[in-house]
Amino acid sequence: MNGKSNRSPNRAKFGQNFLTNGKTVRKLVGKANFKRQDAIIEIGPGDGAITRELAQVAGGVTAIEIDRKLIPNLAKNLKQYDNVEIVPADFLSYKLPKTPFSIFANIPFNQTAPIMQKLLWDAQCPDHTYFIMQKEAVDKFVGEPISTESSIHFGPWFEFENVAHINKFEFRPVPSVDAALIHMQKRERALLENQEKKAYVQFVSFGFRSWKKNLKIGYKNIFSYPQWKRLAKENRFKSEAMPSQLSLEQWLALFKYFQAGVSEDKKRLVLNPSKK
Repeated sequence: MNGKSNRSPNRAKFGQNFLTNGKTVRKLVGKANFKRQDAIIEIGPGDGAITRELAQVAGGVTAIEIDRKLIPNLAKNLKQYDNVEIVPADFLSYKLPKTPFSIFANIPFNQTAPIMQKLLWDAQCPDHTYFIMQKEAVDKFVGEPISTESSIHFGPWFEFENVAHINKFEFRPVPSVDAALIHMQKRERALLENQEKKAYVQFVSFGFRSWKKNLKIGYKNIFSYPQWKRLAKENRFKSEAMPSQLSLEQWLALFKYFQAGVSEDKKRLVLNPSKK
């Protein structure tokens, strides 16, 4: 997803915007501080502009390219690097390795959600992920200036940082908004167990998507008034708080109480809404 010449009509549907300045690519890859022992996966190498920089700093690079028409030219551009493997595949169906790995990629802007969801739910997750994506999407995952559904979903398992701003005029074609390099780091110790992930995500989504005036009203059939009042006081948030006004720690406290202090009938309203 980088380079000057890839204008294949097949690529347009993926919403790709290519970095054209080699100095910019080198600077962004340098932000990751990869070492010779690191194994890196790149999604959509295009003509190999980012791949070349990765190959010079990492131990091995697996370049996953969905457009088979680009592979001959990609292989030609990367022939001098014996630590690069080109894999013709769709990343969304690619089986991630069980051994430690990291990811660096300029991902298609309109594929941000499915790619991130794969990393959230896959049993094998990267130690470090560096994605070039639209700045608006970066803000949602970082959770600044306010919490978002995305930042709360991912927070128990990953930490996020906006590493670098990227002006939209660095890309061809030029997108409508600026981009940024985001760093997603797997927590050394997860704040929830993996087996809790589905229930937690459903619980958070219920709160963010209920379209009520505030969380107290949104969860009124889940938490009793005394329960909610006590939760708000103990966790230091306003009783009438909106979803975006709660921190990750506060959301975790709500979820843990939901697991331990709510009846099974009420849990089903959140976890099995079609059966309520």
